[in-house]
Amino acid sequence: MKNVYCNPVPFSDGRRHTNPDPYILRWCGRYYCYATDENGVKVSVSEDMVHWEYRGFAIRDEKYHHFWAPSVIYLNGMFYMYYSNIPIEEEDCHEEHLKLAVSEDPLGPFVYRKTFFEKFSIDSHPVMRNGELYMFYSVNDWIGLEPKMAGTCILLDKMITPEEFVGEPKAVVLPSLPQEIYAENRFEDGRDWYTIEGASPVFHGDKCWMLYSANAFENIYYFVGTAVAKSKEDLRDMVWKKYPNEYTWMPLLKKNQVVEGTGHNTVAKAPNLFEDWIVYHGRDIEEGLYQGTEQRNMRIDPLVYFGDRMFCPGPSYRERPAPGKGFYSGREIQTCEDVLLAEARDFYRMEIWCSAEMSHAGAKYMIYLAYEDERDFIGVKMHSGLKKAIAVCCCKGIVTEIAGMDLSKGYDFGVPHLIGVERKKNCFKVTLDDDKCMEFMAGTDLHRGKIGAKGCFTPVIIHSIIVAEGAELREKELFFLSEFYDCSGAELENNMLKSSEDMLLLTERNGESTVAESFRWKVQREDHQVDLYCEEERLCSVAGIKDMVTFYYYRGSDKACLLTDGRILDKGEMELTEVSGIGMLLSRDQKEGPFQLEARGLALEEYIRIM
Repeated sequence: MKNVYCNPVPFSDGRRHTNPDPYILRWCGRYYCYATDENGVKVSVSEDMVHWEYRGFAIRDEKYHHFWAPSVIYLNGMFYMYYSNIPIEEEDCHEEHLKLAVSEDPLGPFVYRKTFFEKFSIDSHPVMRNGELYMFYSVNDWIGLEPKMAGTCILLDKMITPEEFVGEPKAVVLPSLPQEIYAENRFEDGRDWYTIEGASPVFHGDKCWMLYSANAFENIYYFVGTAVAKSKEDLRDMVWKKYPNEYTWMPLLKKNQVVEGTGHNTVAKAPNLFEDWIVYHGRDIEEGLYQGTEQRNMRIDPLVYFGDRMFCPGPSYRERPAPGKGFYSGREIQTCEDVLLAEARDFYRMEIWCSAEMSHAGAKYMIYLAYEDERDFIGVKMHSGLKKAIAVCCCKGIVTEIAGMDLSKGYDFGVPHLIGVERKKNCFKVTLDDDKCMEFMAGTDLHRGKIGAKGCFTPVIIHSIIVAEGAELREKELFFLSEFYDCSGAELENNMLKSSEDMLLLTERNGESTVAESFRWKVQREDHQVDLYCEEERLCSVAGIKDMVTFYYYRGSDKACLLTDGRILDKGEMELTEVSGIGMLLSRDQKEGPFQLEARGLALEEYIRIM
């Protein structure tokens, strides 16, 4: 059966469920969508981001209506929902105030805890980063009284706890484009009102993109724009710049001939743990616009990255490949003994949600990252008494601790926590709760190992586990490219893979039947180009437009496809189309042979492979 989808995404009951301002939380291997509604915050659940089940209201209060733009973060057993609403007798939406509700269940019911601001404040998006909690949100009073650019903008503040702001907000995205005008001469005093809202940050490589919605969903120019910043340890130190600049309109998503009202989104990882997908709302143009009737449906489309640019081939309305899946998934496994679940391939990502039963002696369990037998394994030991995660290597029966990190204050072993693992041969990165991480190199390289777990005298509960094969290589990690390609005339210099001669020749070791890859090249000289071959057939030739060129290559069972921000010098037998400056080359022929690249005057900065 083909793994495809078609927007808007369907629901299990076959009915239409509108989902304005969808916020996606990934928890214990499932996707939870929280959405705007007149009567409360709606919640829906999915296993794959494509097929959804509506689960009712996560929060309701008969004294309030217009529940707007919820966001939810899970921290140590508690779900924190940030949302806005207004009293039932109030009709002025400028009385929307940012609030907090909490629950121990992602489906709710969430219980109101506090109101943060007694002013218009909406569209929150919490982010945990480097052990600190931050909040993006939108207000009117930052630039609301400006004579030229009055309106709504996005701010960022740090939080002391999930219930308290530091109170030192900083502007992130301000209006600058005529397409961001919500209403011209809104107050009949000559001032146009601009709207910048719907903050949605996403980190990729050494950058952070801010996706934002501008204008209003009823208007034809309503769109999703982007700003980009170099990642910093403190998010408040990041300097944001709209793409491509403050005064050129190049939206990530806008209306087409079938879909309009595209906006207010979040970004979520696909089940294969590599792909980023945007989840947003839009409405069908053929329906017409009916004021006062909710028409915004949930839609999804993939995201790809080209230097400072993020690109989305949407809004889509025809059948397309669905989000990728991992090669192993499991759920609700409880054990005190060794349990081996999946193959520990040389390059993989894993997302495993665990908790442990606490006894008077505490709790301790092991996650096996690669297990051959009791004398040869690599694992992470979680220890409640030491309040640490400890990387352990056992080689020929000799056990050594090779890395460790402290657990967060108040870390509760009795509730689910996310342990993320990325393996590149004998190099590992382990991340706790999408935040704290440790990196280490194992003293042994287990090619035939398994992934698994073991409770130590008390059970460990694996609520969900997903394992996917792939690699994301940058800087010194580009050394591992040799695992996928024979690299003739190559050397690592200044964290880039360069040619030691005139040409860098990369020949794929094993021609996978289905594979997705991306290459980001830095131009080294004016006369440069890269030629792509499948066996003896030259598919195309590409060059950079400025100092960079990126291309994504997908080879499936029935077609080959390439996307690039570079100049197409030769398209060969492939069909060429262009969307917003991105070239799309498509071959309907099946490509089974090994892939080969001949690069001249270029250095490789980044390589990503998803199998």
